[in-house]
Amino acid sequence: KQDALMTCRLESVTDLSRDTARYRFATPRPLNSTPMAHVLAVDEGNILRPYTPVAESDTGFEIVVRRYAGGYFSDKFENLKVGEALTFKGPEPTLPYAPNAFDCVAFVCGGTGAAPAVQLLRAALADKEDT
Repeated sequence: KQDALMTCRLESVTDLSRDTARYRFATPRPLNSTPMAHVLAVDEGNILRPYTPVAESDTGFEIVVRRYAGGYFSDKFENLKVGEALTFKGPEPTLPYAPNAFDCVAFVCGGTGAAPAVQLLRAALADKEDT
């Protein structure tokens, strides 16, 4: 069930800059997400933060996280060690996507808006029927 909580073990962390890293998590089930979807990180107090996977497989997903000083989940990610786990929920669709729904699509994105754009572009380019 997509809205069920799942414990995901951290497999790797790749620093991309001084305050940004790519986190790969193993999942107990495939996400089977649609383009333009996010997963929700959940803590013990049931506080949620959405993160858009930049890569996904049957065994896990990757998210890019920018760490902010004093950020609630930033500290959780920064202190997480490989082999430790976080709880996630989802994926949850952000915007519906339908192949060939538009003749032209343009993106203006930056920061956290880049990940959903990457998801949609990968899906459109992988779909031979989406022209």
